[in-house]
Amino acid sequence: MRSLAVAIVLATLLALPATARAQEPPRPRQDLELWTAVYAQGDVVDDVFGAYLEVQQRTTLIASERFDRFLLRPAVYLRLEKVFTLWAGYAFTPTLTPEYRDEHRIWEQAMLHNRFGEEDTPQVHLVNRVRFEQRFIEGRGPSLRLRYMLRLQAPLAYEDTISGAIWDEVFFTLNSVEGAPKSGFDQNRFFVGPHFNFTKTIGLDLGYLLVYENRERDVFRHAIVIYLYLSF
Repeated sequence: MRSLAVAIVLATLLALPATARAQEPPRPRQDLELWTAVYAQGDVVDDVFGAYLEVQQRTTLIASERFDRFLLRPAVYLRLEKVFTLWAGYAFTPTLTPEYRDEHRIWEQAMLHNRFGEEDTPQVHLVNRVRFEQRFIEGRGPSLRLRYMLRLQAPLAYEDTISGAIWDEVFFTLNSVEGAPKSGFDQNRFFVGPHFNFTKTIGLDLGYLLVYENRERDVFRHAIVIYLYLSF
């Protein structure tokens, strides 16, 4: 009997490491990607009504599983104050790999864009943006998502040619829909890099973007970002 008890204890101790390993969450996925985009924006009716168009391509460079996505995002906006605008738009955002998945979005947002400093000198820009999305993924939905972004851009030289840019955006899914992320915290995006002003109507973001996605197997996307801004 004594020897049987000892055998049971030894078997239990030997099984503990395997059990602990089985309960450990899967290791996060680490991807290297390239995100490129062109943003065009301008007032149609001076200081009142404007139009916006965004075209974006996200390409996997190094990953265990490719995840390429295309985005086409047109919108219109209404300027209520010099620094405050309301937006409404549509987005076509299909996932191209590992398999094609269709997605359409309707979205609305409010944006507060403050500028600090004299108008004839380089200014500090502080942008607060809240966006509400209704996502229709492969005909399902809507999956409702709320996004908040805070961006700070400060000049690095007396002439307004180069600035330092840093921003963070957090995403929350408000409901659970089959085939879409579950409700709760969805992801976070953090960017840092220089912003170049080539002319008054042409600018460029060039930097590093870290994306954390809250999934059963978490995903970290390390992205090289090249964003071109056009105003008219």
